[in-house]
Amino acid sequence: MLKSFNTQNIYTIISWVLIIFSINTNAQEVKVVDNKGTIQSVNNNTVTTASTAPTSPVEGDVWFDTTTNIASVWNGTIWKTIITHSIGDIKHSIQTTNHDGWYKLDGTAISSLPSVAQTNAATLGLSGNLPDATDRVLKYSNGSEAILDTGGQATTTLSQANLPNVNFTGSTSTDGNHTHNVDVNTDNFSLLALGGDGYTPGSSTQIPTSASGDHSHTVSVTSGGSDQAFDRYQPFLVVTIFIYLGE
Repeated sequence: MLKSFNTQNIYTIISWVLIIFSINTNAQEVKVVDNKGTIQSVNNNTVTTASTAPTSPVEGDVWFDTTTNIASVWNGTIWKTIITHSIGDIKHSIQTTNHDGWYKLDGTAISSLPSVAQTNAATLGLSGNLPDATDRVLKYSNGSEAILDTGGQATTTLSQANLPNVNFTGSTSTDGNHTHNVDVNTDNFSLLALGGDGYTPGSSTQIPTSASGDHSHTVSVTSGGSDQAFDRYQPFLVVTIFIYLGE
């Protein structure tokens, strides 16, 4: 009876000694001996529900912020928000490389992605290449457009039909009175026809026309254009567009 008691006490003492001296240096994991004498690893992480973050977290601790209703995990350096994503989710980011299951919509060949991402891309109906969002903005369907349809244009060249319905007209003034002198050989005219005195047969002379010269002209006005296209971009901020396909 006494021997049994002493043996049980020895096991208890050994267990406590192992617990005390086998604590991991990062205070996250400890070694314990179970009732069968097997050494087991036990995490001592905590879950904190508060409006402020714990002051001395260890890696793997969870904090639920009661102000924002957001859960975060301490990764050893910062509190990293726990966010769940669905396959096919889209996000904008200032990151420029693929990360954490997010892949750039830049026309990349789907065959070059990890196998999990390839499988998930197929479930979305994607094949060949990822959609290319280069120089594009995202919009909601107008009802007749299918998901991943593309459209629009970056520049526009106006046609005549795009111009306002305006008639351009013009005219000159009628202040155009003037005369012209016509050379005439007097041999071909009678002296009477030439006005009588002062004309010598066989000579040349000039006869003035009437000074009545009022007239008008039709004027064509050109636009002066050169059919140059113009940009349709509004002021913008460049970011990267990613799709979530999992890891």
